[in-house]
Amino acid sequence: MSGFYPGQKLNVKIESVANGGQGVARISDFVIFVPYASPGDEVEIILGTVKKSYAVGKILSFKSFSAFRIKPECPYFFQCGGCSFQHISYDGQLRIKERFVKDALERIGGISEYSFSSILPSKPFGYRNKVQFVVSGEKSGLYAFNSHRIIEIDRCELQNDLSNKILRRCKDFLRGGLSDASYLKHIGIRTSSLGTAQVTFVAKRKKIRGLKEAAERLCSEFPCIGGVSLNVNPENTNVIYGKNTFILVGSGRIEERLLNRKFYIGCESFFQVNLEAAEKLAKTVLSFMPEKSDSILLDAYCGSGFFTMFSAERYKKAIGVEEHAASIVAAKELALENGILNAEFLCLKTEDFLSAHLSEKVGWAVLDPPRKGLEPSVILSLAESGVSNIIYVSCNPSTLARDLKVFCERGYKVRKVRPVDMFPQTVHVETVVLLSRSKPDDTV
Repeated sequence: MSGFYPGQKLNVKIESVANGGQGVARISDFVIFVPYASPGDEVEIILGTVKKSYAVGKILSFKSFSAFRIKPECPYFFQCGGCSFQHISYDGQLRIKERFVKDALERIGGISEYSFSSILPSKPFGYRNKVQFVVSGEKSGLYAFNSHRIIEIDRCELQNDLSNKILRRCKDFLRGGLSDASYLKHIGIRTSSLGTAQVTFVAKRKKIRGLKEAAERLCSEFPCIGGVSLNVNPENTNVIYGKNTFILVGSGRIEERLLNRKFYIGCESFFQVNLEAAEKLAKTVLSFMPEKSDSILLDAYCGSGFFTMFSAERYKKAIGVEEHAASIVAAKELALENGILNAEFLCLKTEDFLSAHLSEKVGWAVLDPPRKGLEPSVILSLAESGVSNIIYVSCNPSTLARDLKVFCERGYKVRKVRPVDMFPQTVHVETVVLLSRSKPDDTV
């Protein structure tokens, strides 16, 4: 037994921050996780959950404050589960995220020799161009941390002003204008740097009395809204969008511009939520590439071709692979709109493409998988192929480090690492890594 018990009061100093955002204190080898603590805080805590090797404590009082500790901008911070770091200065957040990446590479990946560039920051607040608010009857907002309890909010500090204004008007409709509001599940709002917006109501059924009229009033009051849609999702799961979307007013998508490339974004489309950081991410990927190569580029998990749009012109040919058919349709359209004539897009799982279609002429690959990382078959196929240079873009340092370890065991070496802060105030960090079989002779 650890000798610790629920209800026990302790004085501890916070040493670091865990990947989940909780402060970490240690007494000998016993770890105590403390929510809303900052490295350097000296606090009195009371233990709640106690396990054999760790416990979770709640702050009762502060003995001294960390140099990084600040007052949160948002009045909902200690209730809402959307943010983790508003009590820590932005400089402190950046240092923590760099440590997340380095620790994962060393502890999980066993990787210590590489060129590390400091994390690229972005605007700390008002950066998000997409939000999905939860709806339950007349209540709407975001979930509390680790629960499905709705915290009603009138403003989210991570959203831009336009999103917040549209949110407040939508809440007015829920409070008094929709007799069928009980069938609504979510409200999705997207905005673009061009000043336009799109709204999507997600409901359990198609027929919602008063919704079309509300959509028309919304577009009348906000001429910047290019369209309002209804997505039908009768399933009781954590998946927000269902299979069928119906346009109520206007268009089902908005236009965005990034690095002189055009993108169309629908309610279900994946697109980076932080435009400023997305530009830095794209530039980082390009900086890891050659200015010109006679090889073929593989853009795996390409979505609607985000990285292909910027990098195809540097290669003899680019091949984008994505398993979602709608994204491939969008990628083909965007390639034509952006004058990219040397790109091919295939609707396949990455592992299926690699097992059946990978050519030895593919010299470069960009991998941008979901948070769970790569399937082992993908790493094995790439390692057995002629792909000598890989740029791995990851939103999860732990799965990134796990996968990099396997690549290194199969003859690759990590050359360059650079984090990008796509999601200020949260625990999430994007990381770009360059791997090569031998020292690449055509990288910058």
